[in-house]
Amino acid sequence: MSVGNTEIVKRSNAILGYGDNLHYEEGLVHPNFFVGFMATFGLVLLGNAFVMGPVFTFLRNYVLPKPGEGPSVESQENGFLDVTGYGTGSKGTQVKVELYFPADPGYKSTGRMLAEAGLTLALNQDKLDHVGGHFTPAVGLGDTYLQRLIDTGCQYEINEIKQKSALRNNSYIGYF
Repeated sequence: MSVGNTEIVKRSNAILGYGDNLHYEEGLVHPNFFVGFMATFGLVLLGNAFVMGPVFTFLRNYVLPKPGEGPSVESQENGFLDVTGYGTGSKGTQVKVELYFPADPGYKSTGRMLAEAGLTLALNQDKLDHVGGHFTPAVGLGDTYLQRLIDTGCQYEINEIKQKSALRNNSYIGYF
């Protein structure tokens, strides 16, 4: 997702005017090298399979779940999504930002995000700074959307980092 997300972050920064010296990166954290390698290998293999008709047909008919055969309710309840970002401001202040969703990211948390985005647009237009036009989620939905997510069970925290870190000066690095 980094190719699209990078452009979205840059566009949000340009509209909101946070600063000219923006650097953005993202990555996925795995518990160890083997798990990371297998996940990457699996994604490459699956991506290639989707462009080859017979392989995709085989996967669709015999390997991939059928409609309605997603994760169990228990699995959805025990899943989570933890988004962590690190940033360094123009004066050297370093922060760690965490947004935690206490349910399966592929089903329950995505549904929550979509529903709250729609409700923000439908019910909270008076609280939005930018209405109409083509905006990124950060610009078009802003803090009102974030507050709706928090009100429905997500956790959001910003903490200043006291020790010197390996982050580049005047940069923002996001890890998802």
